[in-house]
Amino acid sequence: MITIIIPYYNRPNKLKRCLDSILKQTFQDFEILVVDDCSTVPLELNIDSRITVFRNTKNLGPGLSRNVGLEYAKGNYIAFLDSDDYWHKEFLEITLKEIKNNVDVSFVYTKAIDFFKNKQFSKRGRDSYQNTILPNILINKRGWNSSSCLWDAHLIKNIRFGSTKNWEDYAFDVEVGLINNKIKFIDKYLVYCDAQGEDKLSKSNYYSRSLQKTYSQLKIYQLLKDTHYIKNKYLKSYLIVQFITSLEILEQFENKRKGLEEELFFALEALQSKLAFKLTKFFYKNSFGRMKQKVLNKIKKYFY
Repeated sequence: MITIIIPYYNRPNKLKRCLDSILKQTFQDFEILVVDDCSTVPLELNIDSRITVFRNTKNLGPGLSRNVGLEYAKGNYIAFLDSDDYWHKEFLEITLKEIKNNVDVSFVYTKAIDFFKNKQFSKRGRDSYQNTILPNILINKRGWNSSSCLWDAHLIKNIRFGSTKNWEDYAFDVEVGLINNKIKFIDKYLVYCDAQGEDKLSKSNYYSRSLQKTYSQLKIYQLLKDTHYIKNKYLKSYLIVQFITSLEILEQFENKRKGLEEELFFALEALQSKLAFKLTKFFYKNSFGRMKQKVLNKIKKYFY
């Protein structure tokens, strides 16, 4: 059996489309766990006995809502489907066949299509499609999205998403990669991702999203810092650039700044040479305006 976990928040029409795509699958042995993330109008879904609805008492975000589903999942395989996405009718049949034929992978994934009004485009570039999670997820970008994967449930049963609302899925994938780094790409467009509407989390405040991303990236650094992956010069350079950028953005958050600054400097000190770290910290602390931006950009360009 396959467990399908859907975090949901105030998208009734999109959720209906999402569920319709599941109920029309050519493979029908599944359970659907919808986690209502404290929507303003509670859900009542009586359209199929295989659908169970859980309701959070407060808004937790997509990651922690997926964790609720993981606690109750009964399937040997797990799929996370966002409520504004939907599947081709053969998604489950094709991905299940592939993961059974490749028992050494943590998950299989397909290509996805983004659509906006009357336009459609591939969600990922060709170079993004890889057969390992690390270090590609940070160097070549993530070749999959949350709705395009079918996971081995036994592998992820003890792994949970973080509380951040941006890049929480990247951190989850990195943790999985440290257990089993092998994945399988299916060269078919079987997922449709809705890029339109004002309900997108990605359209929330830029600085708030950046702050959430920083917390997720620091978690990724903590996961990787004692592994051989941190020695990869491209991965290391990527993290350095991201953390310097986070310091620049962090100035917008006076109430969050001190503690998070210390975490970022601690990570940068471990990742950079002594000279590069001293320059980064000095100009961040002691320069202002365009001068600060100019110097920090030069430091980042060195690592590009």
